[in-house]
Amino acid sequence: MDYTVFKIFSDIVLGYIISTSVFLLLTVFFIRLKLIKTQYLSNANRLILFLSTAFYIIYCIIVVYNQKSLSQEPLNKNYLIKSIAFLTVTVFLIPLLFAFKKLRLNVFITLLVMLSLWIFINYERAVIIITSFYRDYLPSSWSVEYPAASYISIGITTVLYFLTVILSLRLRKTNA
Repeated sequence: MDYTVFKIFSDIVLGYIISTSVFLLLTVFFIRLKLIKTQYLSNANRLILFLSTAFYIIYCIIVVYNQKSLSQEPLNKNYLIKSIAFLTVTVFLIPLLFAFKKLRLNVFITLLVMLSLWIFINYERAVIIITSFYRDYLPSSWSVEYPAASYISIGITTVLYFLTVILSLRLRKTNA
C-alpha cells in the first residue's frame, strides 16, 4: 500500500512540476498568461501544499502501522528516524512555505519547492547513481528494478493538474 500511495503522489508531483514549469516558461512569451500568473501560482501552490500535507500524514500513518505490524522484526530505528526526517523536510516543511501568500506567489520559492519535491520522489535513484559512480558497479545481491517511466501517466497527471488549476481559476472568477 505504501508504494501505491508513493506512486500516486510522485505522479501528482511530476504533473505539478511539469505544468507549473511550462506555465512559468510560457509567461515569458505570452502577455495574456502574465495577467493570470499570480492567480495560477496561488492556486497551483495551494493545491500542492494540501496534497503534500495529506501525503505526509498518510505516509506517516502507514509507517507507524507497518512498524506495529512488524513487531517480530523491528525496523532499524536509525533508518526510520532518517527517513521520517527526510520526509518531513522535503514533503512537509519546505512546501509549508506556501502557507504564506507572499511566498506562494514568489517564483523562486515555487522553484525551491519543486526542487525539494523532485529530490524526494527521485531520492533512491540518485543514491543508486551516486553509488555506481563511487563503486563502478552494483553488487549482484543488490537487486533493484525500476519499472520504465510511464510517460502516459505522467502526461495525464500533468494535464489534469493544469486543468484543475485553470478550472479553479475560472470558478473563482465566476463566483467573484
